Amino acid sequence: MIATSRLRRNDVIALALVAVLTLVPIPLGSNRPGLWAITDMLIFLVFLVQAITRVFDKDERARFLPADRLLPIGFVAVAVWHSVQLLPLGQLVSDGQSGIAAFGDTISVVPGQTLLMLLNYLAYGVVFILAFQIGQRPGRAKRLYEYTGYMVAAFGLYALFVLAVQDNALLGMPRQFYVGDAAGTFVNRNSFASFLGLGLVINTGLVALALFGVAREGQRPDLRAAAMHGLLAALLLAALLATHSRMGLFSSLFGALLAATLYAFQSRRGARLRVGTAVVIAFGFGALALMYGQGVLERLGSTQSSLDVRTELYAQVWDLVLLRPMTGFGAGGFEAAFPLVHGLPVSPDLVWDKAHNTYLTLFAELGLGMGLVAIAIVAWLCRRMFGALGAGILPRLGAAVGLGATAQLGLHAFVDFSLEIHAVAILYAFLLGLGMAATEARRFQ
Repeated sequence: MIATSRLRRNDVIALALVAVLTLVPIPLGSNRPGLWAITDMLIFLVFLVQAITRVFDKDERARFLPADRLLPIGFVAVAVWHSVQLLPLGQLVSDGQSGIAAFGDTISVVPGQTLLMLLNYLAYGVVFILAFQIGQRPGRAKRLYEYTGYMVAAFGLYALFVLAVQDNALLGMPRQFYVGDAAGTFVNRNSFASFLGLGLVINTGLVALALFGVAREGQRPDLRAAAMHGLLAALLLAALLATHSRMGLFSSLFGALLAATLYAFQSRRGARLRVGTAVVIAFGFGALALMYGQGVLERLGSTQSSLDVRTELYAQVWDLVLLRPMTGFGAGGFEAAFPLVHGLPVSPDLVWDKAHNTYLTLFAELGLGMGLVAIAIVAWLCRRMFGALGAGILPRLGAAVGLGATAQLGLHAFVDFSLEIHAVAILYAFLLGLGMAATEARRFQ
């Protein structure tokens, strides 16, 4: 009776979490401060319910946190640094340069924004913990991957529909930017491409599971599941091509193929079948790209000019980092601080609210030290997930998808800010949590 009650409770928590995952992308990818607060409160509420019910369950087998001590230490250190940036320590970063000491008494140049970013950061951690807890049972983790694969594909289908039928309206309103590009419920096509890419990684991983997830020699692959998730992957690829996002498409294909390859080459299937399947998947992606990728090909012609602009932008952002290499300008403070270094040839007619490079954003806002700590946390998670590739049929899926998603977003983060979009970051935290849960799945096998 206790075990049944626990299963039901965890299933309810899983349902509540995926409901939040479904709602977050709808209003502009939740890329507005008011929407951050609402979604964060929903996430904290789910976590509170889970924590309270867990206290009274003395027989709970799932770990509350990963066994690695370095992970919580690193996470808490970054959270504490967000808080330190809100303290009246502004005089510590005053160096007499014009404008540097004119922001206020705190290290953060925008303390209100930094507080919101702290709440976001904690919410991502909570999503990771919840996914880690409920994903340690392999069967439930597989259902969560299936649901999120369907969910992201539904957003891709909606984007194609409004692009073809409703003049690419944004939630029923005329779109001001990216009028001819699929962006769905998002404002920015590149951020939407990253969101779709996570769905592509998930569904490609599920295809690999259906074809190569065998417990014994001679067991037949699940061709029905492979066909279903293959169709969803094709739909997502079509939507990705319609975004006309160059790096969004490339990074998504890279992450999806990496996830499938990591899973397939750990399986018991013969080498010929593994190589043959990889060739078929690559050929299928390539065929779709040739048929529907004209817009992306047209944009490749402007790659050099875009690269020139980005190079100049990155040089100025690095100058900003060097103004406060230790403390940063406060989480969420890039837009307010960038005018300190902004100049030609980076256009003065545009509002540069993002650095278009998440790594540089981390260094500019948190400082070099804490920026590297944040990156090291993800690197350590990847190390653990790589070790789980041999943990079993279903745990291998979590590890492969987590590594594929990290490769996809990590690559795209070099040239854009998709990871700074709330809906993308929350879904990624969810996949990281499930990926780390794979390291504990042996306890339930």
